[in-house]
Amino acid sequence: MLVRPLALAVLLCAPFAASSAPDRAGFRTSTFPAELAIAPGIVAEPAAAPLGGWLRLRGFSNAPTRFSLAALEGAERAQAAARIEETRASLARLRADGYRVICKLRWERVWPSGARPGAERGNRAPLDLREAHARARALAETYGDLVDAWEFENEPDIGFFADNADVFAAYYKAFSLGLSAGRPAEAAGRSRVVMPALALPPGPFADQLFANGVVPYTEAVNLHYHGFGMDYADAHARLRERLASAAPVPSATKCGPRRLRPAAPPGRALPVFVTESGYPRLDAHDAQTVEGRARQWRHFRAVQLENERLGVAAPMTFYLPPFLENAAKEFGLAMPADERRAAHFGFAAPTAPAPSGPEMFRAGGLTFVPADFGAPRAEPWMRRIGFHVGDAEASPALAWLAELAAPPATADSAKQAGHFRSPPRSVGPGFVGDWRVNAEPPSPVIMDFVGGEDTLPVKAYVGYLLGLRRVAGWPPGNKPDGRDWRTGAGTLVLYHFGNTPAEVRLRWPEGMRPDDETRAAETELRLDLAPGERREIPVRLGVRGEVFAANELSLVARVRSGGTQTDSRWAARVYPMPDGHAPGESRAFDFPAEAAVGNRAWLLARPRADDETTLQEQGRWLASPGLRVEETASGWRFHVDSFPGVGMSPAVAELPLPDDWSPWEHGLLFGYDYRIWPASLDLREPLLPEAPDPKFRHQTGKAGDVMESYLRTRTGALYSTQPRLSPGSAWARYQRPVESLTPGFAGRLAAPLRVEKERPAALVFFFRPAGLPTTFEVKGISLARWSTPPALVSGTSSTP
Repeated sequence: MLVRPLALAVLLCAPFAASSAPDRAGFRTSTFPAELAIAPGIVAEPAAAPLGGWLRLRGFSNAPTRFSLAALEGAERAQAAARIEETRASLARLRADGYRVICKLRWERVWPSGARPGAERGNRAPLDLREAHARARALAETYGDLVDAWEFENEPDIGFFADNADVFAAYYKAFSLGLSAGRPAEAAGRSRVVMPALALPPGPFADQLFANGVVPYTEAVNLHYHGFGMDYADAHARLRERLASAAPVPSATKCGPRRLRPAAPPGRALPVFVTESGYPRLDAHDAQTVEGRARQWRHFRAVQLENERLGVAAPMTFYLPPFLENAAKEFGLAMPADERRAAHFGFAAPTAPAPSGPEMFRAGGLTFVPADFGAPRAEPWMRRIGFHVGDAEASPALAWLAELAAPPATADSAKQAGHFRSPPRSVGPGFVGDWRVNAEPPSPVIMDFVGGEDTLPVKAYVGYLLGLRRVAGWPPGNKPDGRDWRTGAGTLVLYHFGNTPAEVRLRWPEGMRPDDETRAAETELRLDLAPGERREIPVRLGVRGEVFAANELSLVARVRSGGTQTDSRWAARVYPMPDGHAPGESRAFDFPAEAAVGNRAWLLARPRADDETTLQEQGRWLASPGLRVEETASGWRFHVDSFPGVGMSPAVAELPLPDDWSPWEHGLLFGYDYRIWPASLDLREPLLPEAPDPKFRHQTGKAGDVMESYLRTRTGALYSTQPRLSPGSAWARYQRPVESLTPGFAGRLAAPLRVEKERPAALVFFFRPAGLPTTFEVKGISLARWSTPPALVSGTSSTP
């Protein structure tokens, strides 16, 4: 497919190793490199001038490798070999044209060894991590000289990945060591391992990743961002603080009778990647309006200028081609051409006739003028509006990003207009804006955990539930002590991915012991591992069961191999299985309005982001226009008649909390019952994406009715858990430990971004019904400690 030369201007970041212009944007695409000429039209003849830029590519997970050729014969082998060469040629072409490529690897559940059991959706790690190591090594050996960076999995803190954080950490380490082992010598400065980016700001899942020691295995920090544009810099600051506070301190190098040299000096400078930065408040109707596309432009302008200021090495916007997610949100930076709008969005919104003039610019059936962007006259970047990207056309946001990465002469002329700054030209090795992090050397030995009997992984709790049966003593084999212990079985699996034998020594933490009566009293384990060896150690985990609360387990193995010493880390959160636990100490939500005067005043006056909804006073509550709260004997009813009508904002209800409430400390359990009032389902009308009034336009697409609950703190941050709730006509129960609450992008991102350190301000509900009017019901709300009564009768149960 032939496209205009400007089509190559859409991927816009500087070379990865030789020099740094960190403010150039790249893009996420969903295509395999050999298909780029067909889909977004990146590779084309005649080639445009090399501009640099990042492409985030999918499709590499099951790419043929030279290693896999050995298992094939005849025509299959020839086809695979040809596919390898085709892929390499496409990557080489991209590099020759000045692009940099990051490949996202996400393997489905196709492991020969199998995966951990569980009903949750999402990918799972293999039972034998050597399979992941071998795949990563083969990919690096085959393509590592042409790939600049590798990104592993996708947003593992939410439903894309089903296992707990400790399992993901072990999986990631095996992947990283495999890539490092297969990286060709000619790939110096390339084929880097990029930290998996989270879907949400750093919270409990991130803390568990860092406690499991993932930082030593990564060569670039990574961030996804789908929040307010004005909070983008705060998101970087919060992740940087989390890295600084959570990374383990390198241990001493003394081990045994002699001192070993450390494998690497502590502390490293890591470049910053942003492999997704999207604008999530554009629906199918607004995406076909000038105002909606101008909002999208303002968001990416703000974010990209922050990338320049922060020195982000590899910023990538989401999403290059048109992309209507879940039939609800348009993320695409390219717009479907006028004749393709109905097929893409499901309908074609009315647009004005196409005028013409020297300061009018046409794209996606819309005509833009300088005043739409607050400019008195046309600026150089505007002439790029509507340039072809395959069979789509550049939106104003894409046009602006393209101009930002233009050659110096063009950028200088844009700078004269005063509308944005020209990117600086950096010369020399390294990255601008690296983050100095405290990092141990990576250990060739990694520890994994596979749960067994009476050990239930619960990702929403970021941990494991242990033991339906109470035992009298701990560790196993100890004399009964009369206390309530809960235990669960599992297997600690050690892998040695180094090239020389390893001596391993570890001390068992209080909550873990070998599951062997003859060894249960041991406090230390010593063993030798051969290169490539996998060693299983049956273990039993134990936790005090009187109070339902999280307990942190941490295991450190000292590893000596090849004359160097490293530490291998494993950490997890464990809870007693709820059995006979009942609510005790509790905070009530039926307090008088006078108890929350201070929080109410702060909530009404707090700084809001540009797209945040302004709420109105309504009794004890604050509510968005179109929502009415009814307090009942058992709880609350939320009558939603319309949405606020701005930027896909949900209907919002906030209950200011008492001014004297302390932070939601460790051990509290938050819960309530919820449903849609059945009578309202018969009365409502379904919402349509093409409705002209945004107050009555559907927001969730295929997701149906959606409800979310949050705690808002005095920083403006919102804390909740994943996944979102899908209420129906039957009552369902929501219950989460407070320590599992994680920050969300719907709130502000000021420090400290830790729920246990912040002052509570409000209980918040978001409602996105699929039809209007709809009434949601909540009852039995509690915030309490759950414990077992001292004189518990065996066999009784009250499950939180």
